[in-house]
Amino acid sequence: MLKAPALVLTIGTKPSCGIVGTIGAALKAQSMDVYEQIQRDEGGSRLKPYLDCCGRSWSECECPVKGKLSIGVGRNLDDCGITATEGHLLFRHDVAAAKADVNARLPWAAPALDDARYGVLVNMCFNMGIGRLMSFQRMFEAMRRQEWQQAADELMDSNYARQVEDRARRLSEQMRSGRWH
Repeated sequence: MLKAPALVLTIGTKPSCGIVGTIGAALKAQSMDVYEQIQRDEGGSRLKPYLDCCGRSWSECECPVKGKLSIGVGRNLDDCGITATEGHLLFRHDVAAAKADVNARLPWAAPALDDARYGVLVNMCFNMGIGRLMSFQRMFEAMRRQEWQQAADELMDSNYARQVEDRARRLSEQMRSGRWH
């Protein structure tokens, strides 16, 4: 007699990665758990916010009545938001990503700078993204020459500084002094 798993065709390394065929589908339905069921019913996971009325982003939605803003597997951001723990987890992940971007695009920075000045780069990358940070070439040149006042001045002589005034002033002082502000 054949064992039931011998009838299951899989894609991936385990049956939950996808089953093909009617016998497999029937077996899968019997072994499905609530997580798999909800994920299937919600249409899978979405990594960018969408509206639950049509599955589109807010700007693309043409529905007469807008649905709830959702993310992931049906996470209702309008009513539930995120928890403090989830917010902290996202924040830590985003800071780690900013550090990785700085390290990849400015490999000289981490070994050459003290923590406070390196922190300026990570803070700016977190706030504006690595693409915009990379436009601060004169600031980088001054940093490589350890001309901290010039680097601080270059930071302040930017659209960025005009947009985030207080933050830019603090970061500029941190660049100049090498102390956290």
